[in-house]
Amino acid sequence: MMKTIKIHTIIIVLLFAALSCDNDLKRALDMSGRNRVELEKVLEHFKDDPDPLKYEAAKFLIENMPSQCYMDGASVDMMDSIFISASGESQNVRTKYFNDSASKIHASQADMSYDISEMKADYLIKAINEACDMWERSTWKDDYDRSLFFEYVLPYRLCQEKPSDWRASVADAFPMFDKDIVMSRRGIQLEAEDAQTSGCDIKEYGGASNGKANMMYPGKSSLTYTIESERQTQKRLILRYSSTAHHLTAVVTLNDVAVDTLHLAPTRNIESFSEKWFNEAISIRKGKNVIRIMSASDTICVDYIQLGALEKFCHEDLKDFSSSYFNIFNKESGRCISFDTTNVSTNNVVHLKPYSSSDKTQLVRLDYSGYPLWRIGYYKKDSTDFCLQMEFGTPRTLCSGTPVTIGEYVKKPIDQWFFIPLGGDVYRIMNKHTGFFLDMHKDKETGAEILVQSTYSERDSQKWILKRQGANEYAEEFFKPRSAFSEAMRVFDLTHQFEYYIYGSPYGTKGSSLFRTKSGKCADETSFSIYLCRYLGIPAAYDFTPHWGNRSSSHSWSVLIDKNGKGVPFYMGNFPGDTAHYFHSYIKPKVFRYCYSLNRQMVKDMKHEQSVPRLFERPHYTDVTTEYCKTVDVERQVPEEFKNKRVAYICVFDNRDWVPVHYGKIYDGKVKFTSMGCGIVYMAGFYEDGEIEPFGNPFLIDKDGNVKDIVPNVNKTVRMKLLRKYPFMGAQDYFNSRMNGGQFQASNKQDFSDSVVLHTHKGITNGNWYDIPVTSQQRFKYLRYMGGKGSHCNINELEFYDSEGKKIEGKIIGTEGEGWARKENVFDGNILTGFGGISPDGNWVGLQLGKPTQISRIKYIGRNDGNCVEVDDKYELYYWSASGDWELLGSKKATSNSLVFSDVPSGGLYILKDITKGVEERIFTYEKGKQIWW
Repeated sequence: MMKTIKIHTIIIVLLFAALSCDNDLKRALDMSGRNRVELEKVLEHFKDDPDPLKYEAAKFLIENMPSQCYMDGASVDMMDSIFISASGESQNVRTKYFNDSASKIHASQADMSYDISEMKADYLIKAINEACDMWERSTWKDDYDRSLFFEYVLPYRLCQEKPSDWRASVADAFPMFDKDIVMSRRGIQLEAEDAQTSGCDIKEYGGASNGKANMMYPGKSSLTYTIESERQTQKRLILRYSSTAHHLTAVVTLNDVAVDTLHLAPTRNIESFSEKWFNEAISIRKGKNVIRIMSASDTICVDYIQLGALEKFCHEDLKDFSSSYFNIFNKESGRCISFDTTNVSTNNVVHLKPYSSSDKTQLVRLDYSGYPLWRIGYYKKDSTDFCLQMEFGTPRTLCSGTPVTIGEYVKKPIDQWFFIPLGGDVYRIMNKHTGFFLDMHKDKETGAEILVQSTYSERDSQKWILKRQGANEYAEEFFKPRSAFSEAMRVFDLTHQFEYYIYGSPYGTKGSSLFRTKSGKCADETSFSIYLCRYLGIPAAYDFTPHWGNRSSSHSWSVLIDKNGKGVPFYMGNFPGDTAHYFHSYIKPKVFRYCYSLNRQMVKDMKHEQSVPRLFERPHYTDVTTEYCKTVDVERQVPEEFKNKRVAYICVFDNRDWVPVHYGKIYDGKVKFTSMGCGIVYMAGFYEDGEIEPFGNPFLIDKDGNVKDIVPNVNKTVRMKLLRKYPFMGAQDYFNSRMNGGQFQASNKQDFSDSVVLHTHKGITNGNWYDIPVTSQQRFKYLRYMGGKGSHCNINELEFYDSEGKKIEGKIIGTEGEGWARKENVFDGNILTGFGGISPDGNWVGLQLGKPTQISRIKYIGRNDGNCVEVDDKYELYYWSASGDWELLGSKKATSNSLVFSDVPSGGLYILKDITKGVEERIFTYEKGKQIWW
C-alpha cells in the first residue's frame, strides 16, 4: 500500500512540475537527472538533419516525457514471458494457463520506471528515424497537420506498456505488410486426402472440410501436392490442421527446397481444426510444382492447404474509376456484364449481354474500397446496394468455375476486386477473398454467357475492357486512392490472424510481444491495429471508455485519425469507417483518446487536490465523447458543507460501487459535468481517503438529454417480481441463437425412431430458465434434447418432471461432447456448465429412464451468464435511500426462478444481490411490472 501511494505521489509531483515552466524542453532536461546526456544526444543528432521534422519530433517526445512512465522489473518480465508462452497453448485454454501461471508472480518485484530517466539515445534515434522516414514516404502527409503526426504516428509506445522495438517485430511478423502486394484472404484449396502420402493415415472427422483428413506422424510422414501453374508467380500458404502437441513444427519444401518451417500451436483436440496463415511468400515457377509437408515433430492431422494469391501492383498504375460509370466488356466475346437485379432471389448468376446503349443494367459503378481494390456495383445506389461478389463459406467458394453472384454490399473481401492493368483499358480482375480471376463461361447448349471465377489463364475470356460512360452520380469519397484510409485496408488484411482470449495482468503488453504472439485480450486487439497503422505512417489512436454506463467493465478500441483530428471507426475485423461494432446495448458515459502529450488543462484543474482517482493521475488523453454519442452538460447542486471543495466527480455504477468517469470544477455552489453520455444513471461524489463519497440523489440523463433525479417514495409501495440480478448482455452474442430449432424429443425406442416432439425452441434464448408444460399423455422411456443445425447442441441445464411434478432421474445418454462440455454437465445442477458437441450437427443429450413415465413439464436453460434467479440461493434487495447509501429492504431464499418482494418504496433505484454466489449485480428501476436496467 505504501509503495502504491509513493508511486502515485511521484506521478502527481511530475505532473505539477510539467506546468511550472514555460520552456518545456529545458524543464524536461532539468528533470532527466543523469539521463540528460542521453536526451541531449538525441537533440544533437537531429539538430542539423536535412529533415527538420526529425528535430521537431525529438523535441516533442522529450518535452512531453516527464509524465511518461511504465512498470518494470522481474515481475513484469515474468508476466511477459507467460504471455508469450500462452500463445503456444490451445486457444481455449490460454486464459487458464496464463492466470494459473501469473498467480505465482509477486507484484513486489515490479517498480515504476520513468521515461525521462530511462530512455536511451539509440532507442529514441531509431524510433524517430523510422517514424519520420515512413511519414515522408507516405502519400497523405500533406493532408495532415504535423501535430497529428506527433500525437498519433511518432510515439514509441501507446499507453503505459514497457517500451520495445515494436516496429522491428512488425517487420518480422509480417514481411509483406508494407510491400506493393495484394494478398487474397483464401486461395486454391488442396485437400489432404487427395495428396500423395507417405507414412500417413486417412481418418474420418466430422469437422474436416470433406469429412476426411490425413494423419501425419513424427519424422516419417509426408504429404505431397503437385500443382501446375501457367506462369511464374508467388503464393502464401494457409494450413488447416489439428494436433494436441506442443511446440509442433513441420517443414515445407517447394520443388525439393525447404521454404519454411511451420510453428503450430495445439488445437482444442485432434478433431477440432484450426487455420494458420503464413506470411512468407513462396515462389511458384511456370509449369509443374511439388509442395511437400514433412518432418513433423509430433502427430498432426492435416485437413487441407490453401495457396493464397500474391499479386504485385504499382501505385502509379492506379487509376481512379469512381467518378464515372463503365461498361465492362469481355475481350473474348465482346459482351458486357449486366446487372439483372430482378432475378437476384431466384437465379443469382450474372450474364453477359450484347452491348446496348439503352440498357442501363449494363452500366456499373466502380467504388474504391481501399488498397487498391474496387467494388463493382449496380449503377443505381438505393436501399439495397447491389454489387458483384463471390459466395462465402460454401463448398463452391474456392472452386474454379463457381458463378459470380449479385448481392448486397457487406464490406468483406468477397465483394472486393483487384484490377490488374494489362495495357490500355484492358484489365484482369481478381477477387480479394478467393484469389481467383473473373472469367466468362459460355454454356454449350444455350450459348448464354455468365460470369464465373477461374484460376489464372492467359485466355482472353479472363481479360476485361473498361469503357467510360458518363458521370457517376453516386460516387463515394470515403476511400481515395493513396490516402491513409485506403492504406489502412492493409491492416484489415491482417487482423483476422489475431487470436482473442481473456487474461488478467496489471501490466500493459509490450508491442514486440504482441506481434510475436498475435493474440491477447481487448486492449491487445486495440494495440495490434494501432501499431500496424502507425508502422505504415497512418495516424491512429487508442480510444477508451473508462467504464460502460450500463454494465461492468471498461473497453477500448482503435480509430483512424482524419485530417481534422477526428476519429474514424476502425474496429478489429471491420473496414475503416464501418460502425457495425457500435450496434450493441452497451452505452458510453465518456470516451477518451490517448495522446502522447499531457492534458494540461486537466492537470491544472486538479493541482490543488491532495489525491485523485486513478483515472486522473496521468491524463495523457483528451475527451472525444461528442464524436460518439449525444451528450449534455449537467449541473448538480453541491451541499453547503462541501462548497469549499474545488473538484467533484460524476460516477456510474460498477458491480458494487460508484466509479468516477469524469470530473467537474465547483463554482458558486454548483458543479458542471461536461459532455456526458445519455441513457445512463449517474451519481455525483467527492474523492475522500481513496473512495468516492456520493452526494445528492442518483439521477438519470435519459436518451433525449433530460435530467431526472431518482427519489424513492416511501409512502407509495409496490410489489416486485424479479427474475434477474444483472441484465442478460449475452442477448446479442453469436451463441444466443444456438438453441433455435432445437427439439425436445421423447421415445420408447433407444434409437428414437418413434420419437415424439414435445417442444421446439424458437428464436434466441434470454438467459433465464424456460418452464414448458407438456400436454402429451403418453409414457416414454427415452428423453432427449436434439440440437438444431450448426448449434453444437449447446444447452446448459435440462430437467424433466413427471405427472406429479417430481423431477425425473435417469441414466445420462447422448453423443460425446468436448472435454470441457460433456453431456453430464447438462444434469449437474450448475447453470454455467453445459454441453457442446465436437461437431456442429447431429448431437443430442438426454436420459434413459428406468420405466416409461408421463412427462408434465420440461425446464431448461441455454448458455447464460449465471445471473438469473436460482432455486435455493439467498438474495437481498436494496434501494438507494435518502441517507445516501444502500438500505436493505428484505432477504429471501429462492424457491422458484423468480422472487417476489412486497411493500417496496416506489420510484427508487434498486439492486438485487445474490449472497450465495456470484459477483455481477446491476442497478435497476421498476416500471410497469418490469425491471429496467441501468
